[in-house]
Amino acid sequence: MRAHFKLQVDSVLVSELTFKHEDGKSSPPSLIQHGLLPTVRNFSGRSQPYSQLQNCFEKNEGNLIAIVGPGGMGKSELARKFSNDFWKAKKANCVWLSGSSTKALISSLYELAKKLNISIQSSDKNLKIQEFAQTILDNIKGRLIVVLDNVDELTPVIDDFITTVSEGDGTFIIITSRIATILVDAGECIELQELSLEESKGIFFLSSTFKEDATDDEDLNVLCTNFDGFPLAFQQSISYIIQQRRGKSLKGAAYGIKHYLEEYEKLRRNF
Repeated sequence: MRAHFKLQVDSVLVSELTFKHEDGKSSPPSLIQHGLLPTVRNFSGRSQPYSQLQNCFEKNEGNLIAIVGPGGMGKSELARKFSNDFWKAKKANCVWLSGSSTKALISSLYELAKKLNISIQSSDKNLKIQEFAQTILDNIKGRLIVVLDNVDELTPVIDDFITTVSEGDGTFIIITSRIATILVDAGECIELQELSLEESKGIFFLSSTFKEDATDDEDLNVLCTNFDGFPLAFQQSISYIIQQRRGKSLKGAAYGIKHYLEEYEKLRRNF
């Protein structure tokens, strides 16, 4: 199979390509996983939005869904958790692509093409992004979860890519974005809210360093409250405490939430 073309992006020529499925190479595995990092060990909460994703996927209640919310709310982690679970359960192929810009998307597609043993060579014929996407889809068999991460601007190329993939048989697209109206009326939308106090505590106790019966509940409540239920900020505070306990710093294994809060308060006052 050959497709010769130059890829035109927003009227700017970015590359000359030829797609050819390499003869003699093994076929792509029955379930592709590309670009998907492991789920964080202490993932906690988000049961309702996770169930919404699951229902849409398993009951075919729409194949385009956006997870939206401010930065640090855990949009990507939720998409990563869902994708990992369904890929490990052998229910779907999973492809993770960057949607932060047209250039980032094209770069992600190049890497995916390589994984599918589709070679890239020079040529002089034009091919639109729709054909590029369709060529890749044709080389993935079975149900497919596509995560398009960090889409904060719906450029014409990204929009065309989403449209093409959403028309594929058995495809399920998850978009993460800080823009609440990124899809308007084109698909479902999950707007993430702040973690509850109990969900935040769940993240804390799933970190292997901490024991529930050895943690001051009042200090933990203050720590959770300080970060307003934003998972990323809370994860960073936990990582810092663990680092101080395990590292070569003078703080040592006795370093805990109380010490962290004291440092945090000093820094906050300086600002």
